[in-house]
Amino acid sequence: MRYPAVEATTGLLFGTAAYEFGLSLALLPALVLISALISLAAIDLEHRLLPNVIVGPAALAGLILSILANPAAWWTFPLSAIAVAGFLLGLALIYPSGMGMGDVKMGGMLGAFLGPYAALAVFLGAMIGAVTGGLLMAAGKVQRRSALPFGLFMAVGGIIVLFAGPQLWDLYMNLIWR
Repeated sequence: MRYPAVEATTGLLFGTAAYEFGLSLALLPALVLISALISLAAIDLEHRLLPNVIVGPAALAGLILSILANPAAWWTFPLSAIAVAGFLLGLALIYPSGMGMGDVKMGGMLGAFLGPYAALAVFLGAMIGAVTGGLLMAAGKVQRRSALPFGLFMAVGGIIVLFAGPQLWDLYMNLIWR
């Protein structure tokens, strides 16, 4: 079941990206990000691992493609990659059993692709993970200290932000400043 689900999800998200971005330079980084996130989510779900062989090249590709697609804001992508990875590194150092270095590197990868909206992707991933964990605990499927694959939830947050990041940020800011 996993393989058809991965293929169907990839096709659906590629089609959505083509519709959303059209035949523009912004489509290429979107497709690369979708490919990396689907791969990482599936691997993290099954093995609790975010392989460097995917995260590293994807982060480099994301940095290059994002800068090419948006050269006026070139500096936001490396800065976001460093900031998000640095924040997650701080969390991993404070609570080493709660987050792995793969999560830190994946956060940096999200920054390379999504720029400042990567922080929103990580936040959404944490919220989705917390709700999922709560529901699984309520159903008796996991215990309070059970480990959940955070990379999976960051991937979901990354996909959401890829398609709706600016709109979600504007919604949030409008709620705060009303």
